[in-house]
Amino acid sequence: ARGLNTISATGTNNIPDSALFAVDTRGALTIQSGSSTPVLVGSVATGGSITDVFVSGRYAYVLNFTLASLQAFDVSNPSKPVNVGSLQSTTYFGSPNNIYVSGRYAYITSTSGFVIVDVSNPANMKIAGTLSGFSNLAKLKISGKYAYVVDTSNTKLYIIDVSNPEAPVLTGSITTSNAPHAIDLSGRYAYLMESGSFQVIDISNPSVPVVASSLTLPTSAGSVFSVSVSGRYAYLSDRNMFRVVDISNPA
Repeated sequence: ARGLNTISATGTNNIPDSALFAVDTRGALTIQSGSSTPVLVGSVATGGSITDVFVSGRYAYVLNFTLASLQAFDVSNPSKPVNVGSLQSTTYFGSPNNIYVSGRYAYITSTSGFVIVDVSNPANMKIAGTLSGFSNLAKLKISGKYAYVVDTSNTKLYIIDVSNPEAPVLTGSITTSNAPHAIDLSGRYAYLMESGSFQVIDISNPSVPVVASSLTLPTSAGSVFSVSVSGRYAYLSDRNMFRVVDISNPA
């Protein structure tokens, strides 16, 4: 089976509400209909192995591991996605992990650190700011002026002030129970999926995040992939299991 990372996108510009964006780690960006019977709509070669994709407006931003680059594809015509720009850097994109786009900036994690890229002009993307001193940054989320990033090697959650994209500043951090692999945010809490546990962090004070509660998961959980919060439930997935956790009382 092919390794796929997927992300859905709501309708913006000419992108259909039901569009499903999938990245083939063997080097192709494919777009499928989100109907009950998926239909291949379009695809384009990326030139290398892909680690993540984020769709914002009419563009899909792709992290290309092989080419050590950030690529921008115009997907306004889903049947004919077009590569409109690329930013290459072995220093910052040599081992990229995750990307999150908000406004005119893309926030990227890698084994090299934390990178902010100005994507206001996808044809001429530029690095705006960087922050180093980490080990292996994985998933991230953006909320307001802060980036919430997990480090699997240092077993930490980092909170970074990105109000000045050219000079991001580490605001706070907390050591987690186990290696965190995924994160989602809701209200005053960050929800972390870890190797063997699920942890809720109170982030109401970004300078001093504290553990609100935790849940031990079976050791058979295997490799962790994702967590998504909606309403009173957190949905957890890993290699072997899909779980639903009631978080109506996070503490």
